[in-house]
Amino acid sequence: MPPPECISRKGTAEFETAGAEDAPVSHAELWDALVSGRWSLIDCEDREDGRRLLLLRRNDRVRPLTPREREVARRVAIGQSNKAIAIDLGITSSGVARLLGRALRKLGLETRLQLVMLLPGSAAPTPR
Repeated sequence: MPPPECISRKGTAEFETAGAEDAPVSHAELWDALVSGRWSLIDCEDREDGRRLLLLRRNDRVRPLTPREREVARRVAIGQSNKAIAIDLGITSSGVARLLGRALRKLGLETRLQLVMLLPGSAAPTPR
């Protein structure tokens, strides 16, 4: 397995990459790399200077999200609740929770807040 690659976020959409020519360099590329299963998020750290350091690993075995998992993740990223997503997609809230759980595991995340804060166009809460 190759060593983990670091990507540090500057501002809203700039990234610095270290050690990988195919590392994502924008929010859209990061989203695509995570959803397609080419990269997994290992760790995330918010720095005092307002930057976010993301530790990513290139995956040897690709585990892309299914179209349904991708749709649920996208809706969570814009701030929809499980109940609202369930109504829109015509499935149960528990079905949304299962799809979200699988998507989070494939993306290397543990909470929906991590997903919201990571993705472009997200409804991330603003600090007070």
